[in-house]
Amino acid sequence: MNKKEIIKHLKEALIAEEKSIPIYTKHLDSAVFWTGLGKEKAEEIREILSELARGSMIHKQIIENLIKKLEGET
Repeated sequence: MNKKEIIKHLKEALIAEEKSIPIYTKHLDSAVFWTGLGKEKAEEIREILSELARGSMIHKQIIENLIKKLEGET
């Protein structure tokens, strides 16, 4: 795989990451609500899903930085 192909795949990954973040945050409350779980368990699930969204944001930044670095190289 050459550098151009790697950048292409990273940009595709970035798009997927960008699409997933709103899904995590938008559906967080409704997903937990419909589980019918108790308050304590629902809060635990909310915390886990929030961490997933935060991790996705960090991952997005890592991918963006990697793309910039690769595009800056000759």
